[in-house]
Amino acid sequence: MNRPSGVVLIAVLYWFGAFWLLLMGAVLAIGATVFGALLSGIPAIIGGLGLIGGIFLIGLGAAVAFVGYGLFTLQEWARMTATILAVIGIVLGVLAGIGIFGRLIRVVINVAIVLYLNQAQVKMCFRRT
Repeated sequence: MNRPSGVVLIAVLYWFGAFWLLLMGAVLAIGATVFGALLSGIPAIIGGLGLIGGIFLIGLGAAVAFVGYGLFTLQEWARMTATILAVIGIVLGVLAGIGIFGRLIRVVINVAIVLYLNQAQVKMCFRRT
């Protein structure tokens, strides 16, 4: 069965997001550890929190990459997870304190994901695998 091009695009967006989460997690974890060791005036708890935050972002990035893979392989659980994450993204986009342009882009992309993944012909592609 051919993958719908929209599903491939959404999977690529997930992989792109996963890459940035993994990169930011690694930078935060390594940076907090290295700079925490180098700077003697910084309390150890700050370096520890940075390390924990970095590990959290790495785990989140791995989970997002896994959802992208699930979408690419047309797994129903990935379609449902992506829909739920897009709804959460819509809510956060409306509530976030980022500039209006950033919020608008976030909301528009997530609304498009929800609408696309819930079209009848797209749902059928996921159920056939």
